[in-house]
Amino acid sequence: MNKNQLIYNAAKEYLDSIKPDTVNLDKYFLGDSRDFSSLKDIYIQFIRSAQNYQQMPKVIKFDERMERIAALVCNFDYQQIKALSPDDLYQALRREFNAGGADNSYNCWHKWSKSVVDSAKFISDFSDEKDFVEFVK
Repeated sequence: MNKNQLIYNAAKEYLDSIKPDTVNLDKYFLGDSRDFSSLKDIYIQFIRSAQNYQQMPKVIKFDERMERIAALVCNFDYQQIKALSPDDLYQALRREFNAGGADNSYNCWHKWSKSVVDSAKFISDFSDEKDFVEFVK
């Protein structure tokens, strides 16, 4: 058994031991059943999920602004995005969407920009979607 499996099993065992008896956690241990046809699809899901933190969905509005965001991030070409500076992307997104708020690393757009670039770097390590799915399994 590899290290990731040992950590997973230990975490699952711990959660099962502290949860109330009436709570069933099984649904949280199932993987995503969607069929992704490409790494680009997986990448888009990564950055969509990256906005799911506190008030970020109401600020980023990824699904609503997907076309405009695509224009700023090389049409979601993660191989190109991984070379972008998160700070430059952040400034471009602020301009495009008239983003207010403090101009610092706590800004939602700043956090999300870093995730967009970091996710591109991560997904670039896989040869194709099958390689990624095997890694997740």
